[in-house]
Amino acid sequence: MKDTVALKILNAKECRDYVVKIISLSLNLDEEMVRKNLKLIHPNIANSNKYKNQVTDVLLENDEMIIDIEVNYNQYESGKIKNTLYLGNLQERQIKSRDKYQQIKCVKQINLNNFDYYKKGNFLYHSYMMEENSHKKRNDLLEIVDINLEYLSDISYNEIKKLDEKDLRWLLYIFVCKDKDLREQLYQEKGVMGIVSKKLEEVTQYLDEL
Repeated sequence: MKDTVALKILNAKECRDYVVKIISLSLNLDEEMVRKNLKLIHPNIANSNKYKNQVTDVLLENDEMIIDIEVNYNQYESGKIKNTLYLGNLQERQIKSRDKYQQIKCVKQINLNNFDYYKKGNFLYHSYMMEENSHKKRNDLLEIVDINLEYLSDISYNEIKKLDEKDLRWLLYIFVCKDKDLREQLYQEKGVMGIVSKKLEEVTQYLDEL
């Protein structure tokens, strides 16, 4: 997965339905609820000049929540810290001088990682603030989903082909499949994924030319 290619796709207006599917499946949310009034907002989240490089990869908002999608190609400590700080900044910038705190929307962060964040061999991890012993969530103000795209690299094409087209693994496999012919067999003429596949080829060709 080239992060530049992934970001071009995830930020593209014509691929918004694809992003909605990723969000709804990652967070176990109703697709229509996610789609309703969903809009791409400015990725610069710094509310003060003292913060530097506070720019998210893909930042979306609807009536219920703020969604930050981060594409992480390499695993390094400063990147982990920066992504975590985004959560606090996205909550803080919602506070206006006379607003009530109850008006704060929950912040959901989806990390598309080219590595296994927790090194447990799982495809998907959910993180919250919770009490250690009871595992009871403290609140619903934030949620982090780490998706392990490296997991998909170890799955054969035949296994992917057998998956339901609503399966998150099937939707994201396009980012790890290096064989153009296989991608076409999987995704061509497949509605939303046909659009994403076309966009991927356009972006890849453009970057190769550069």
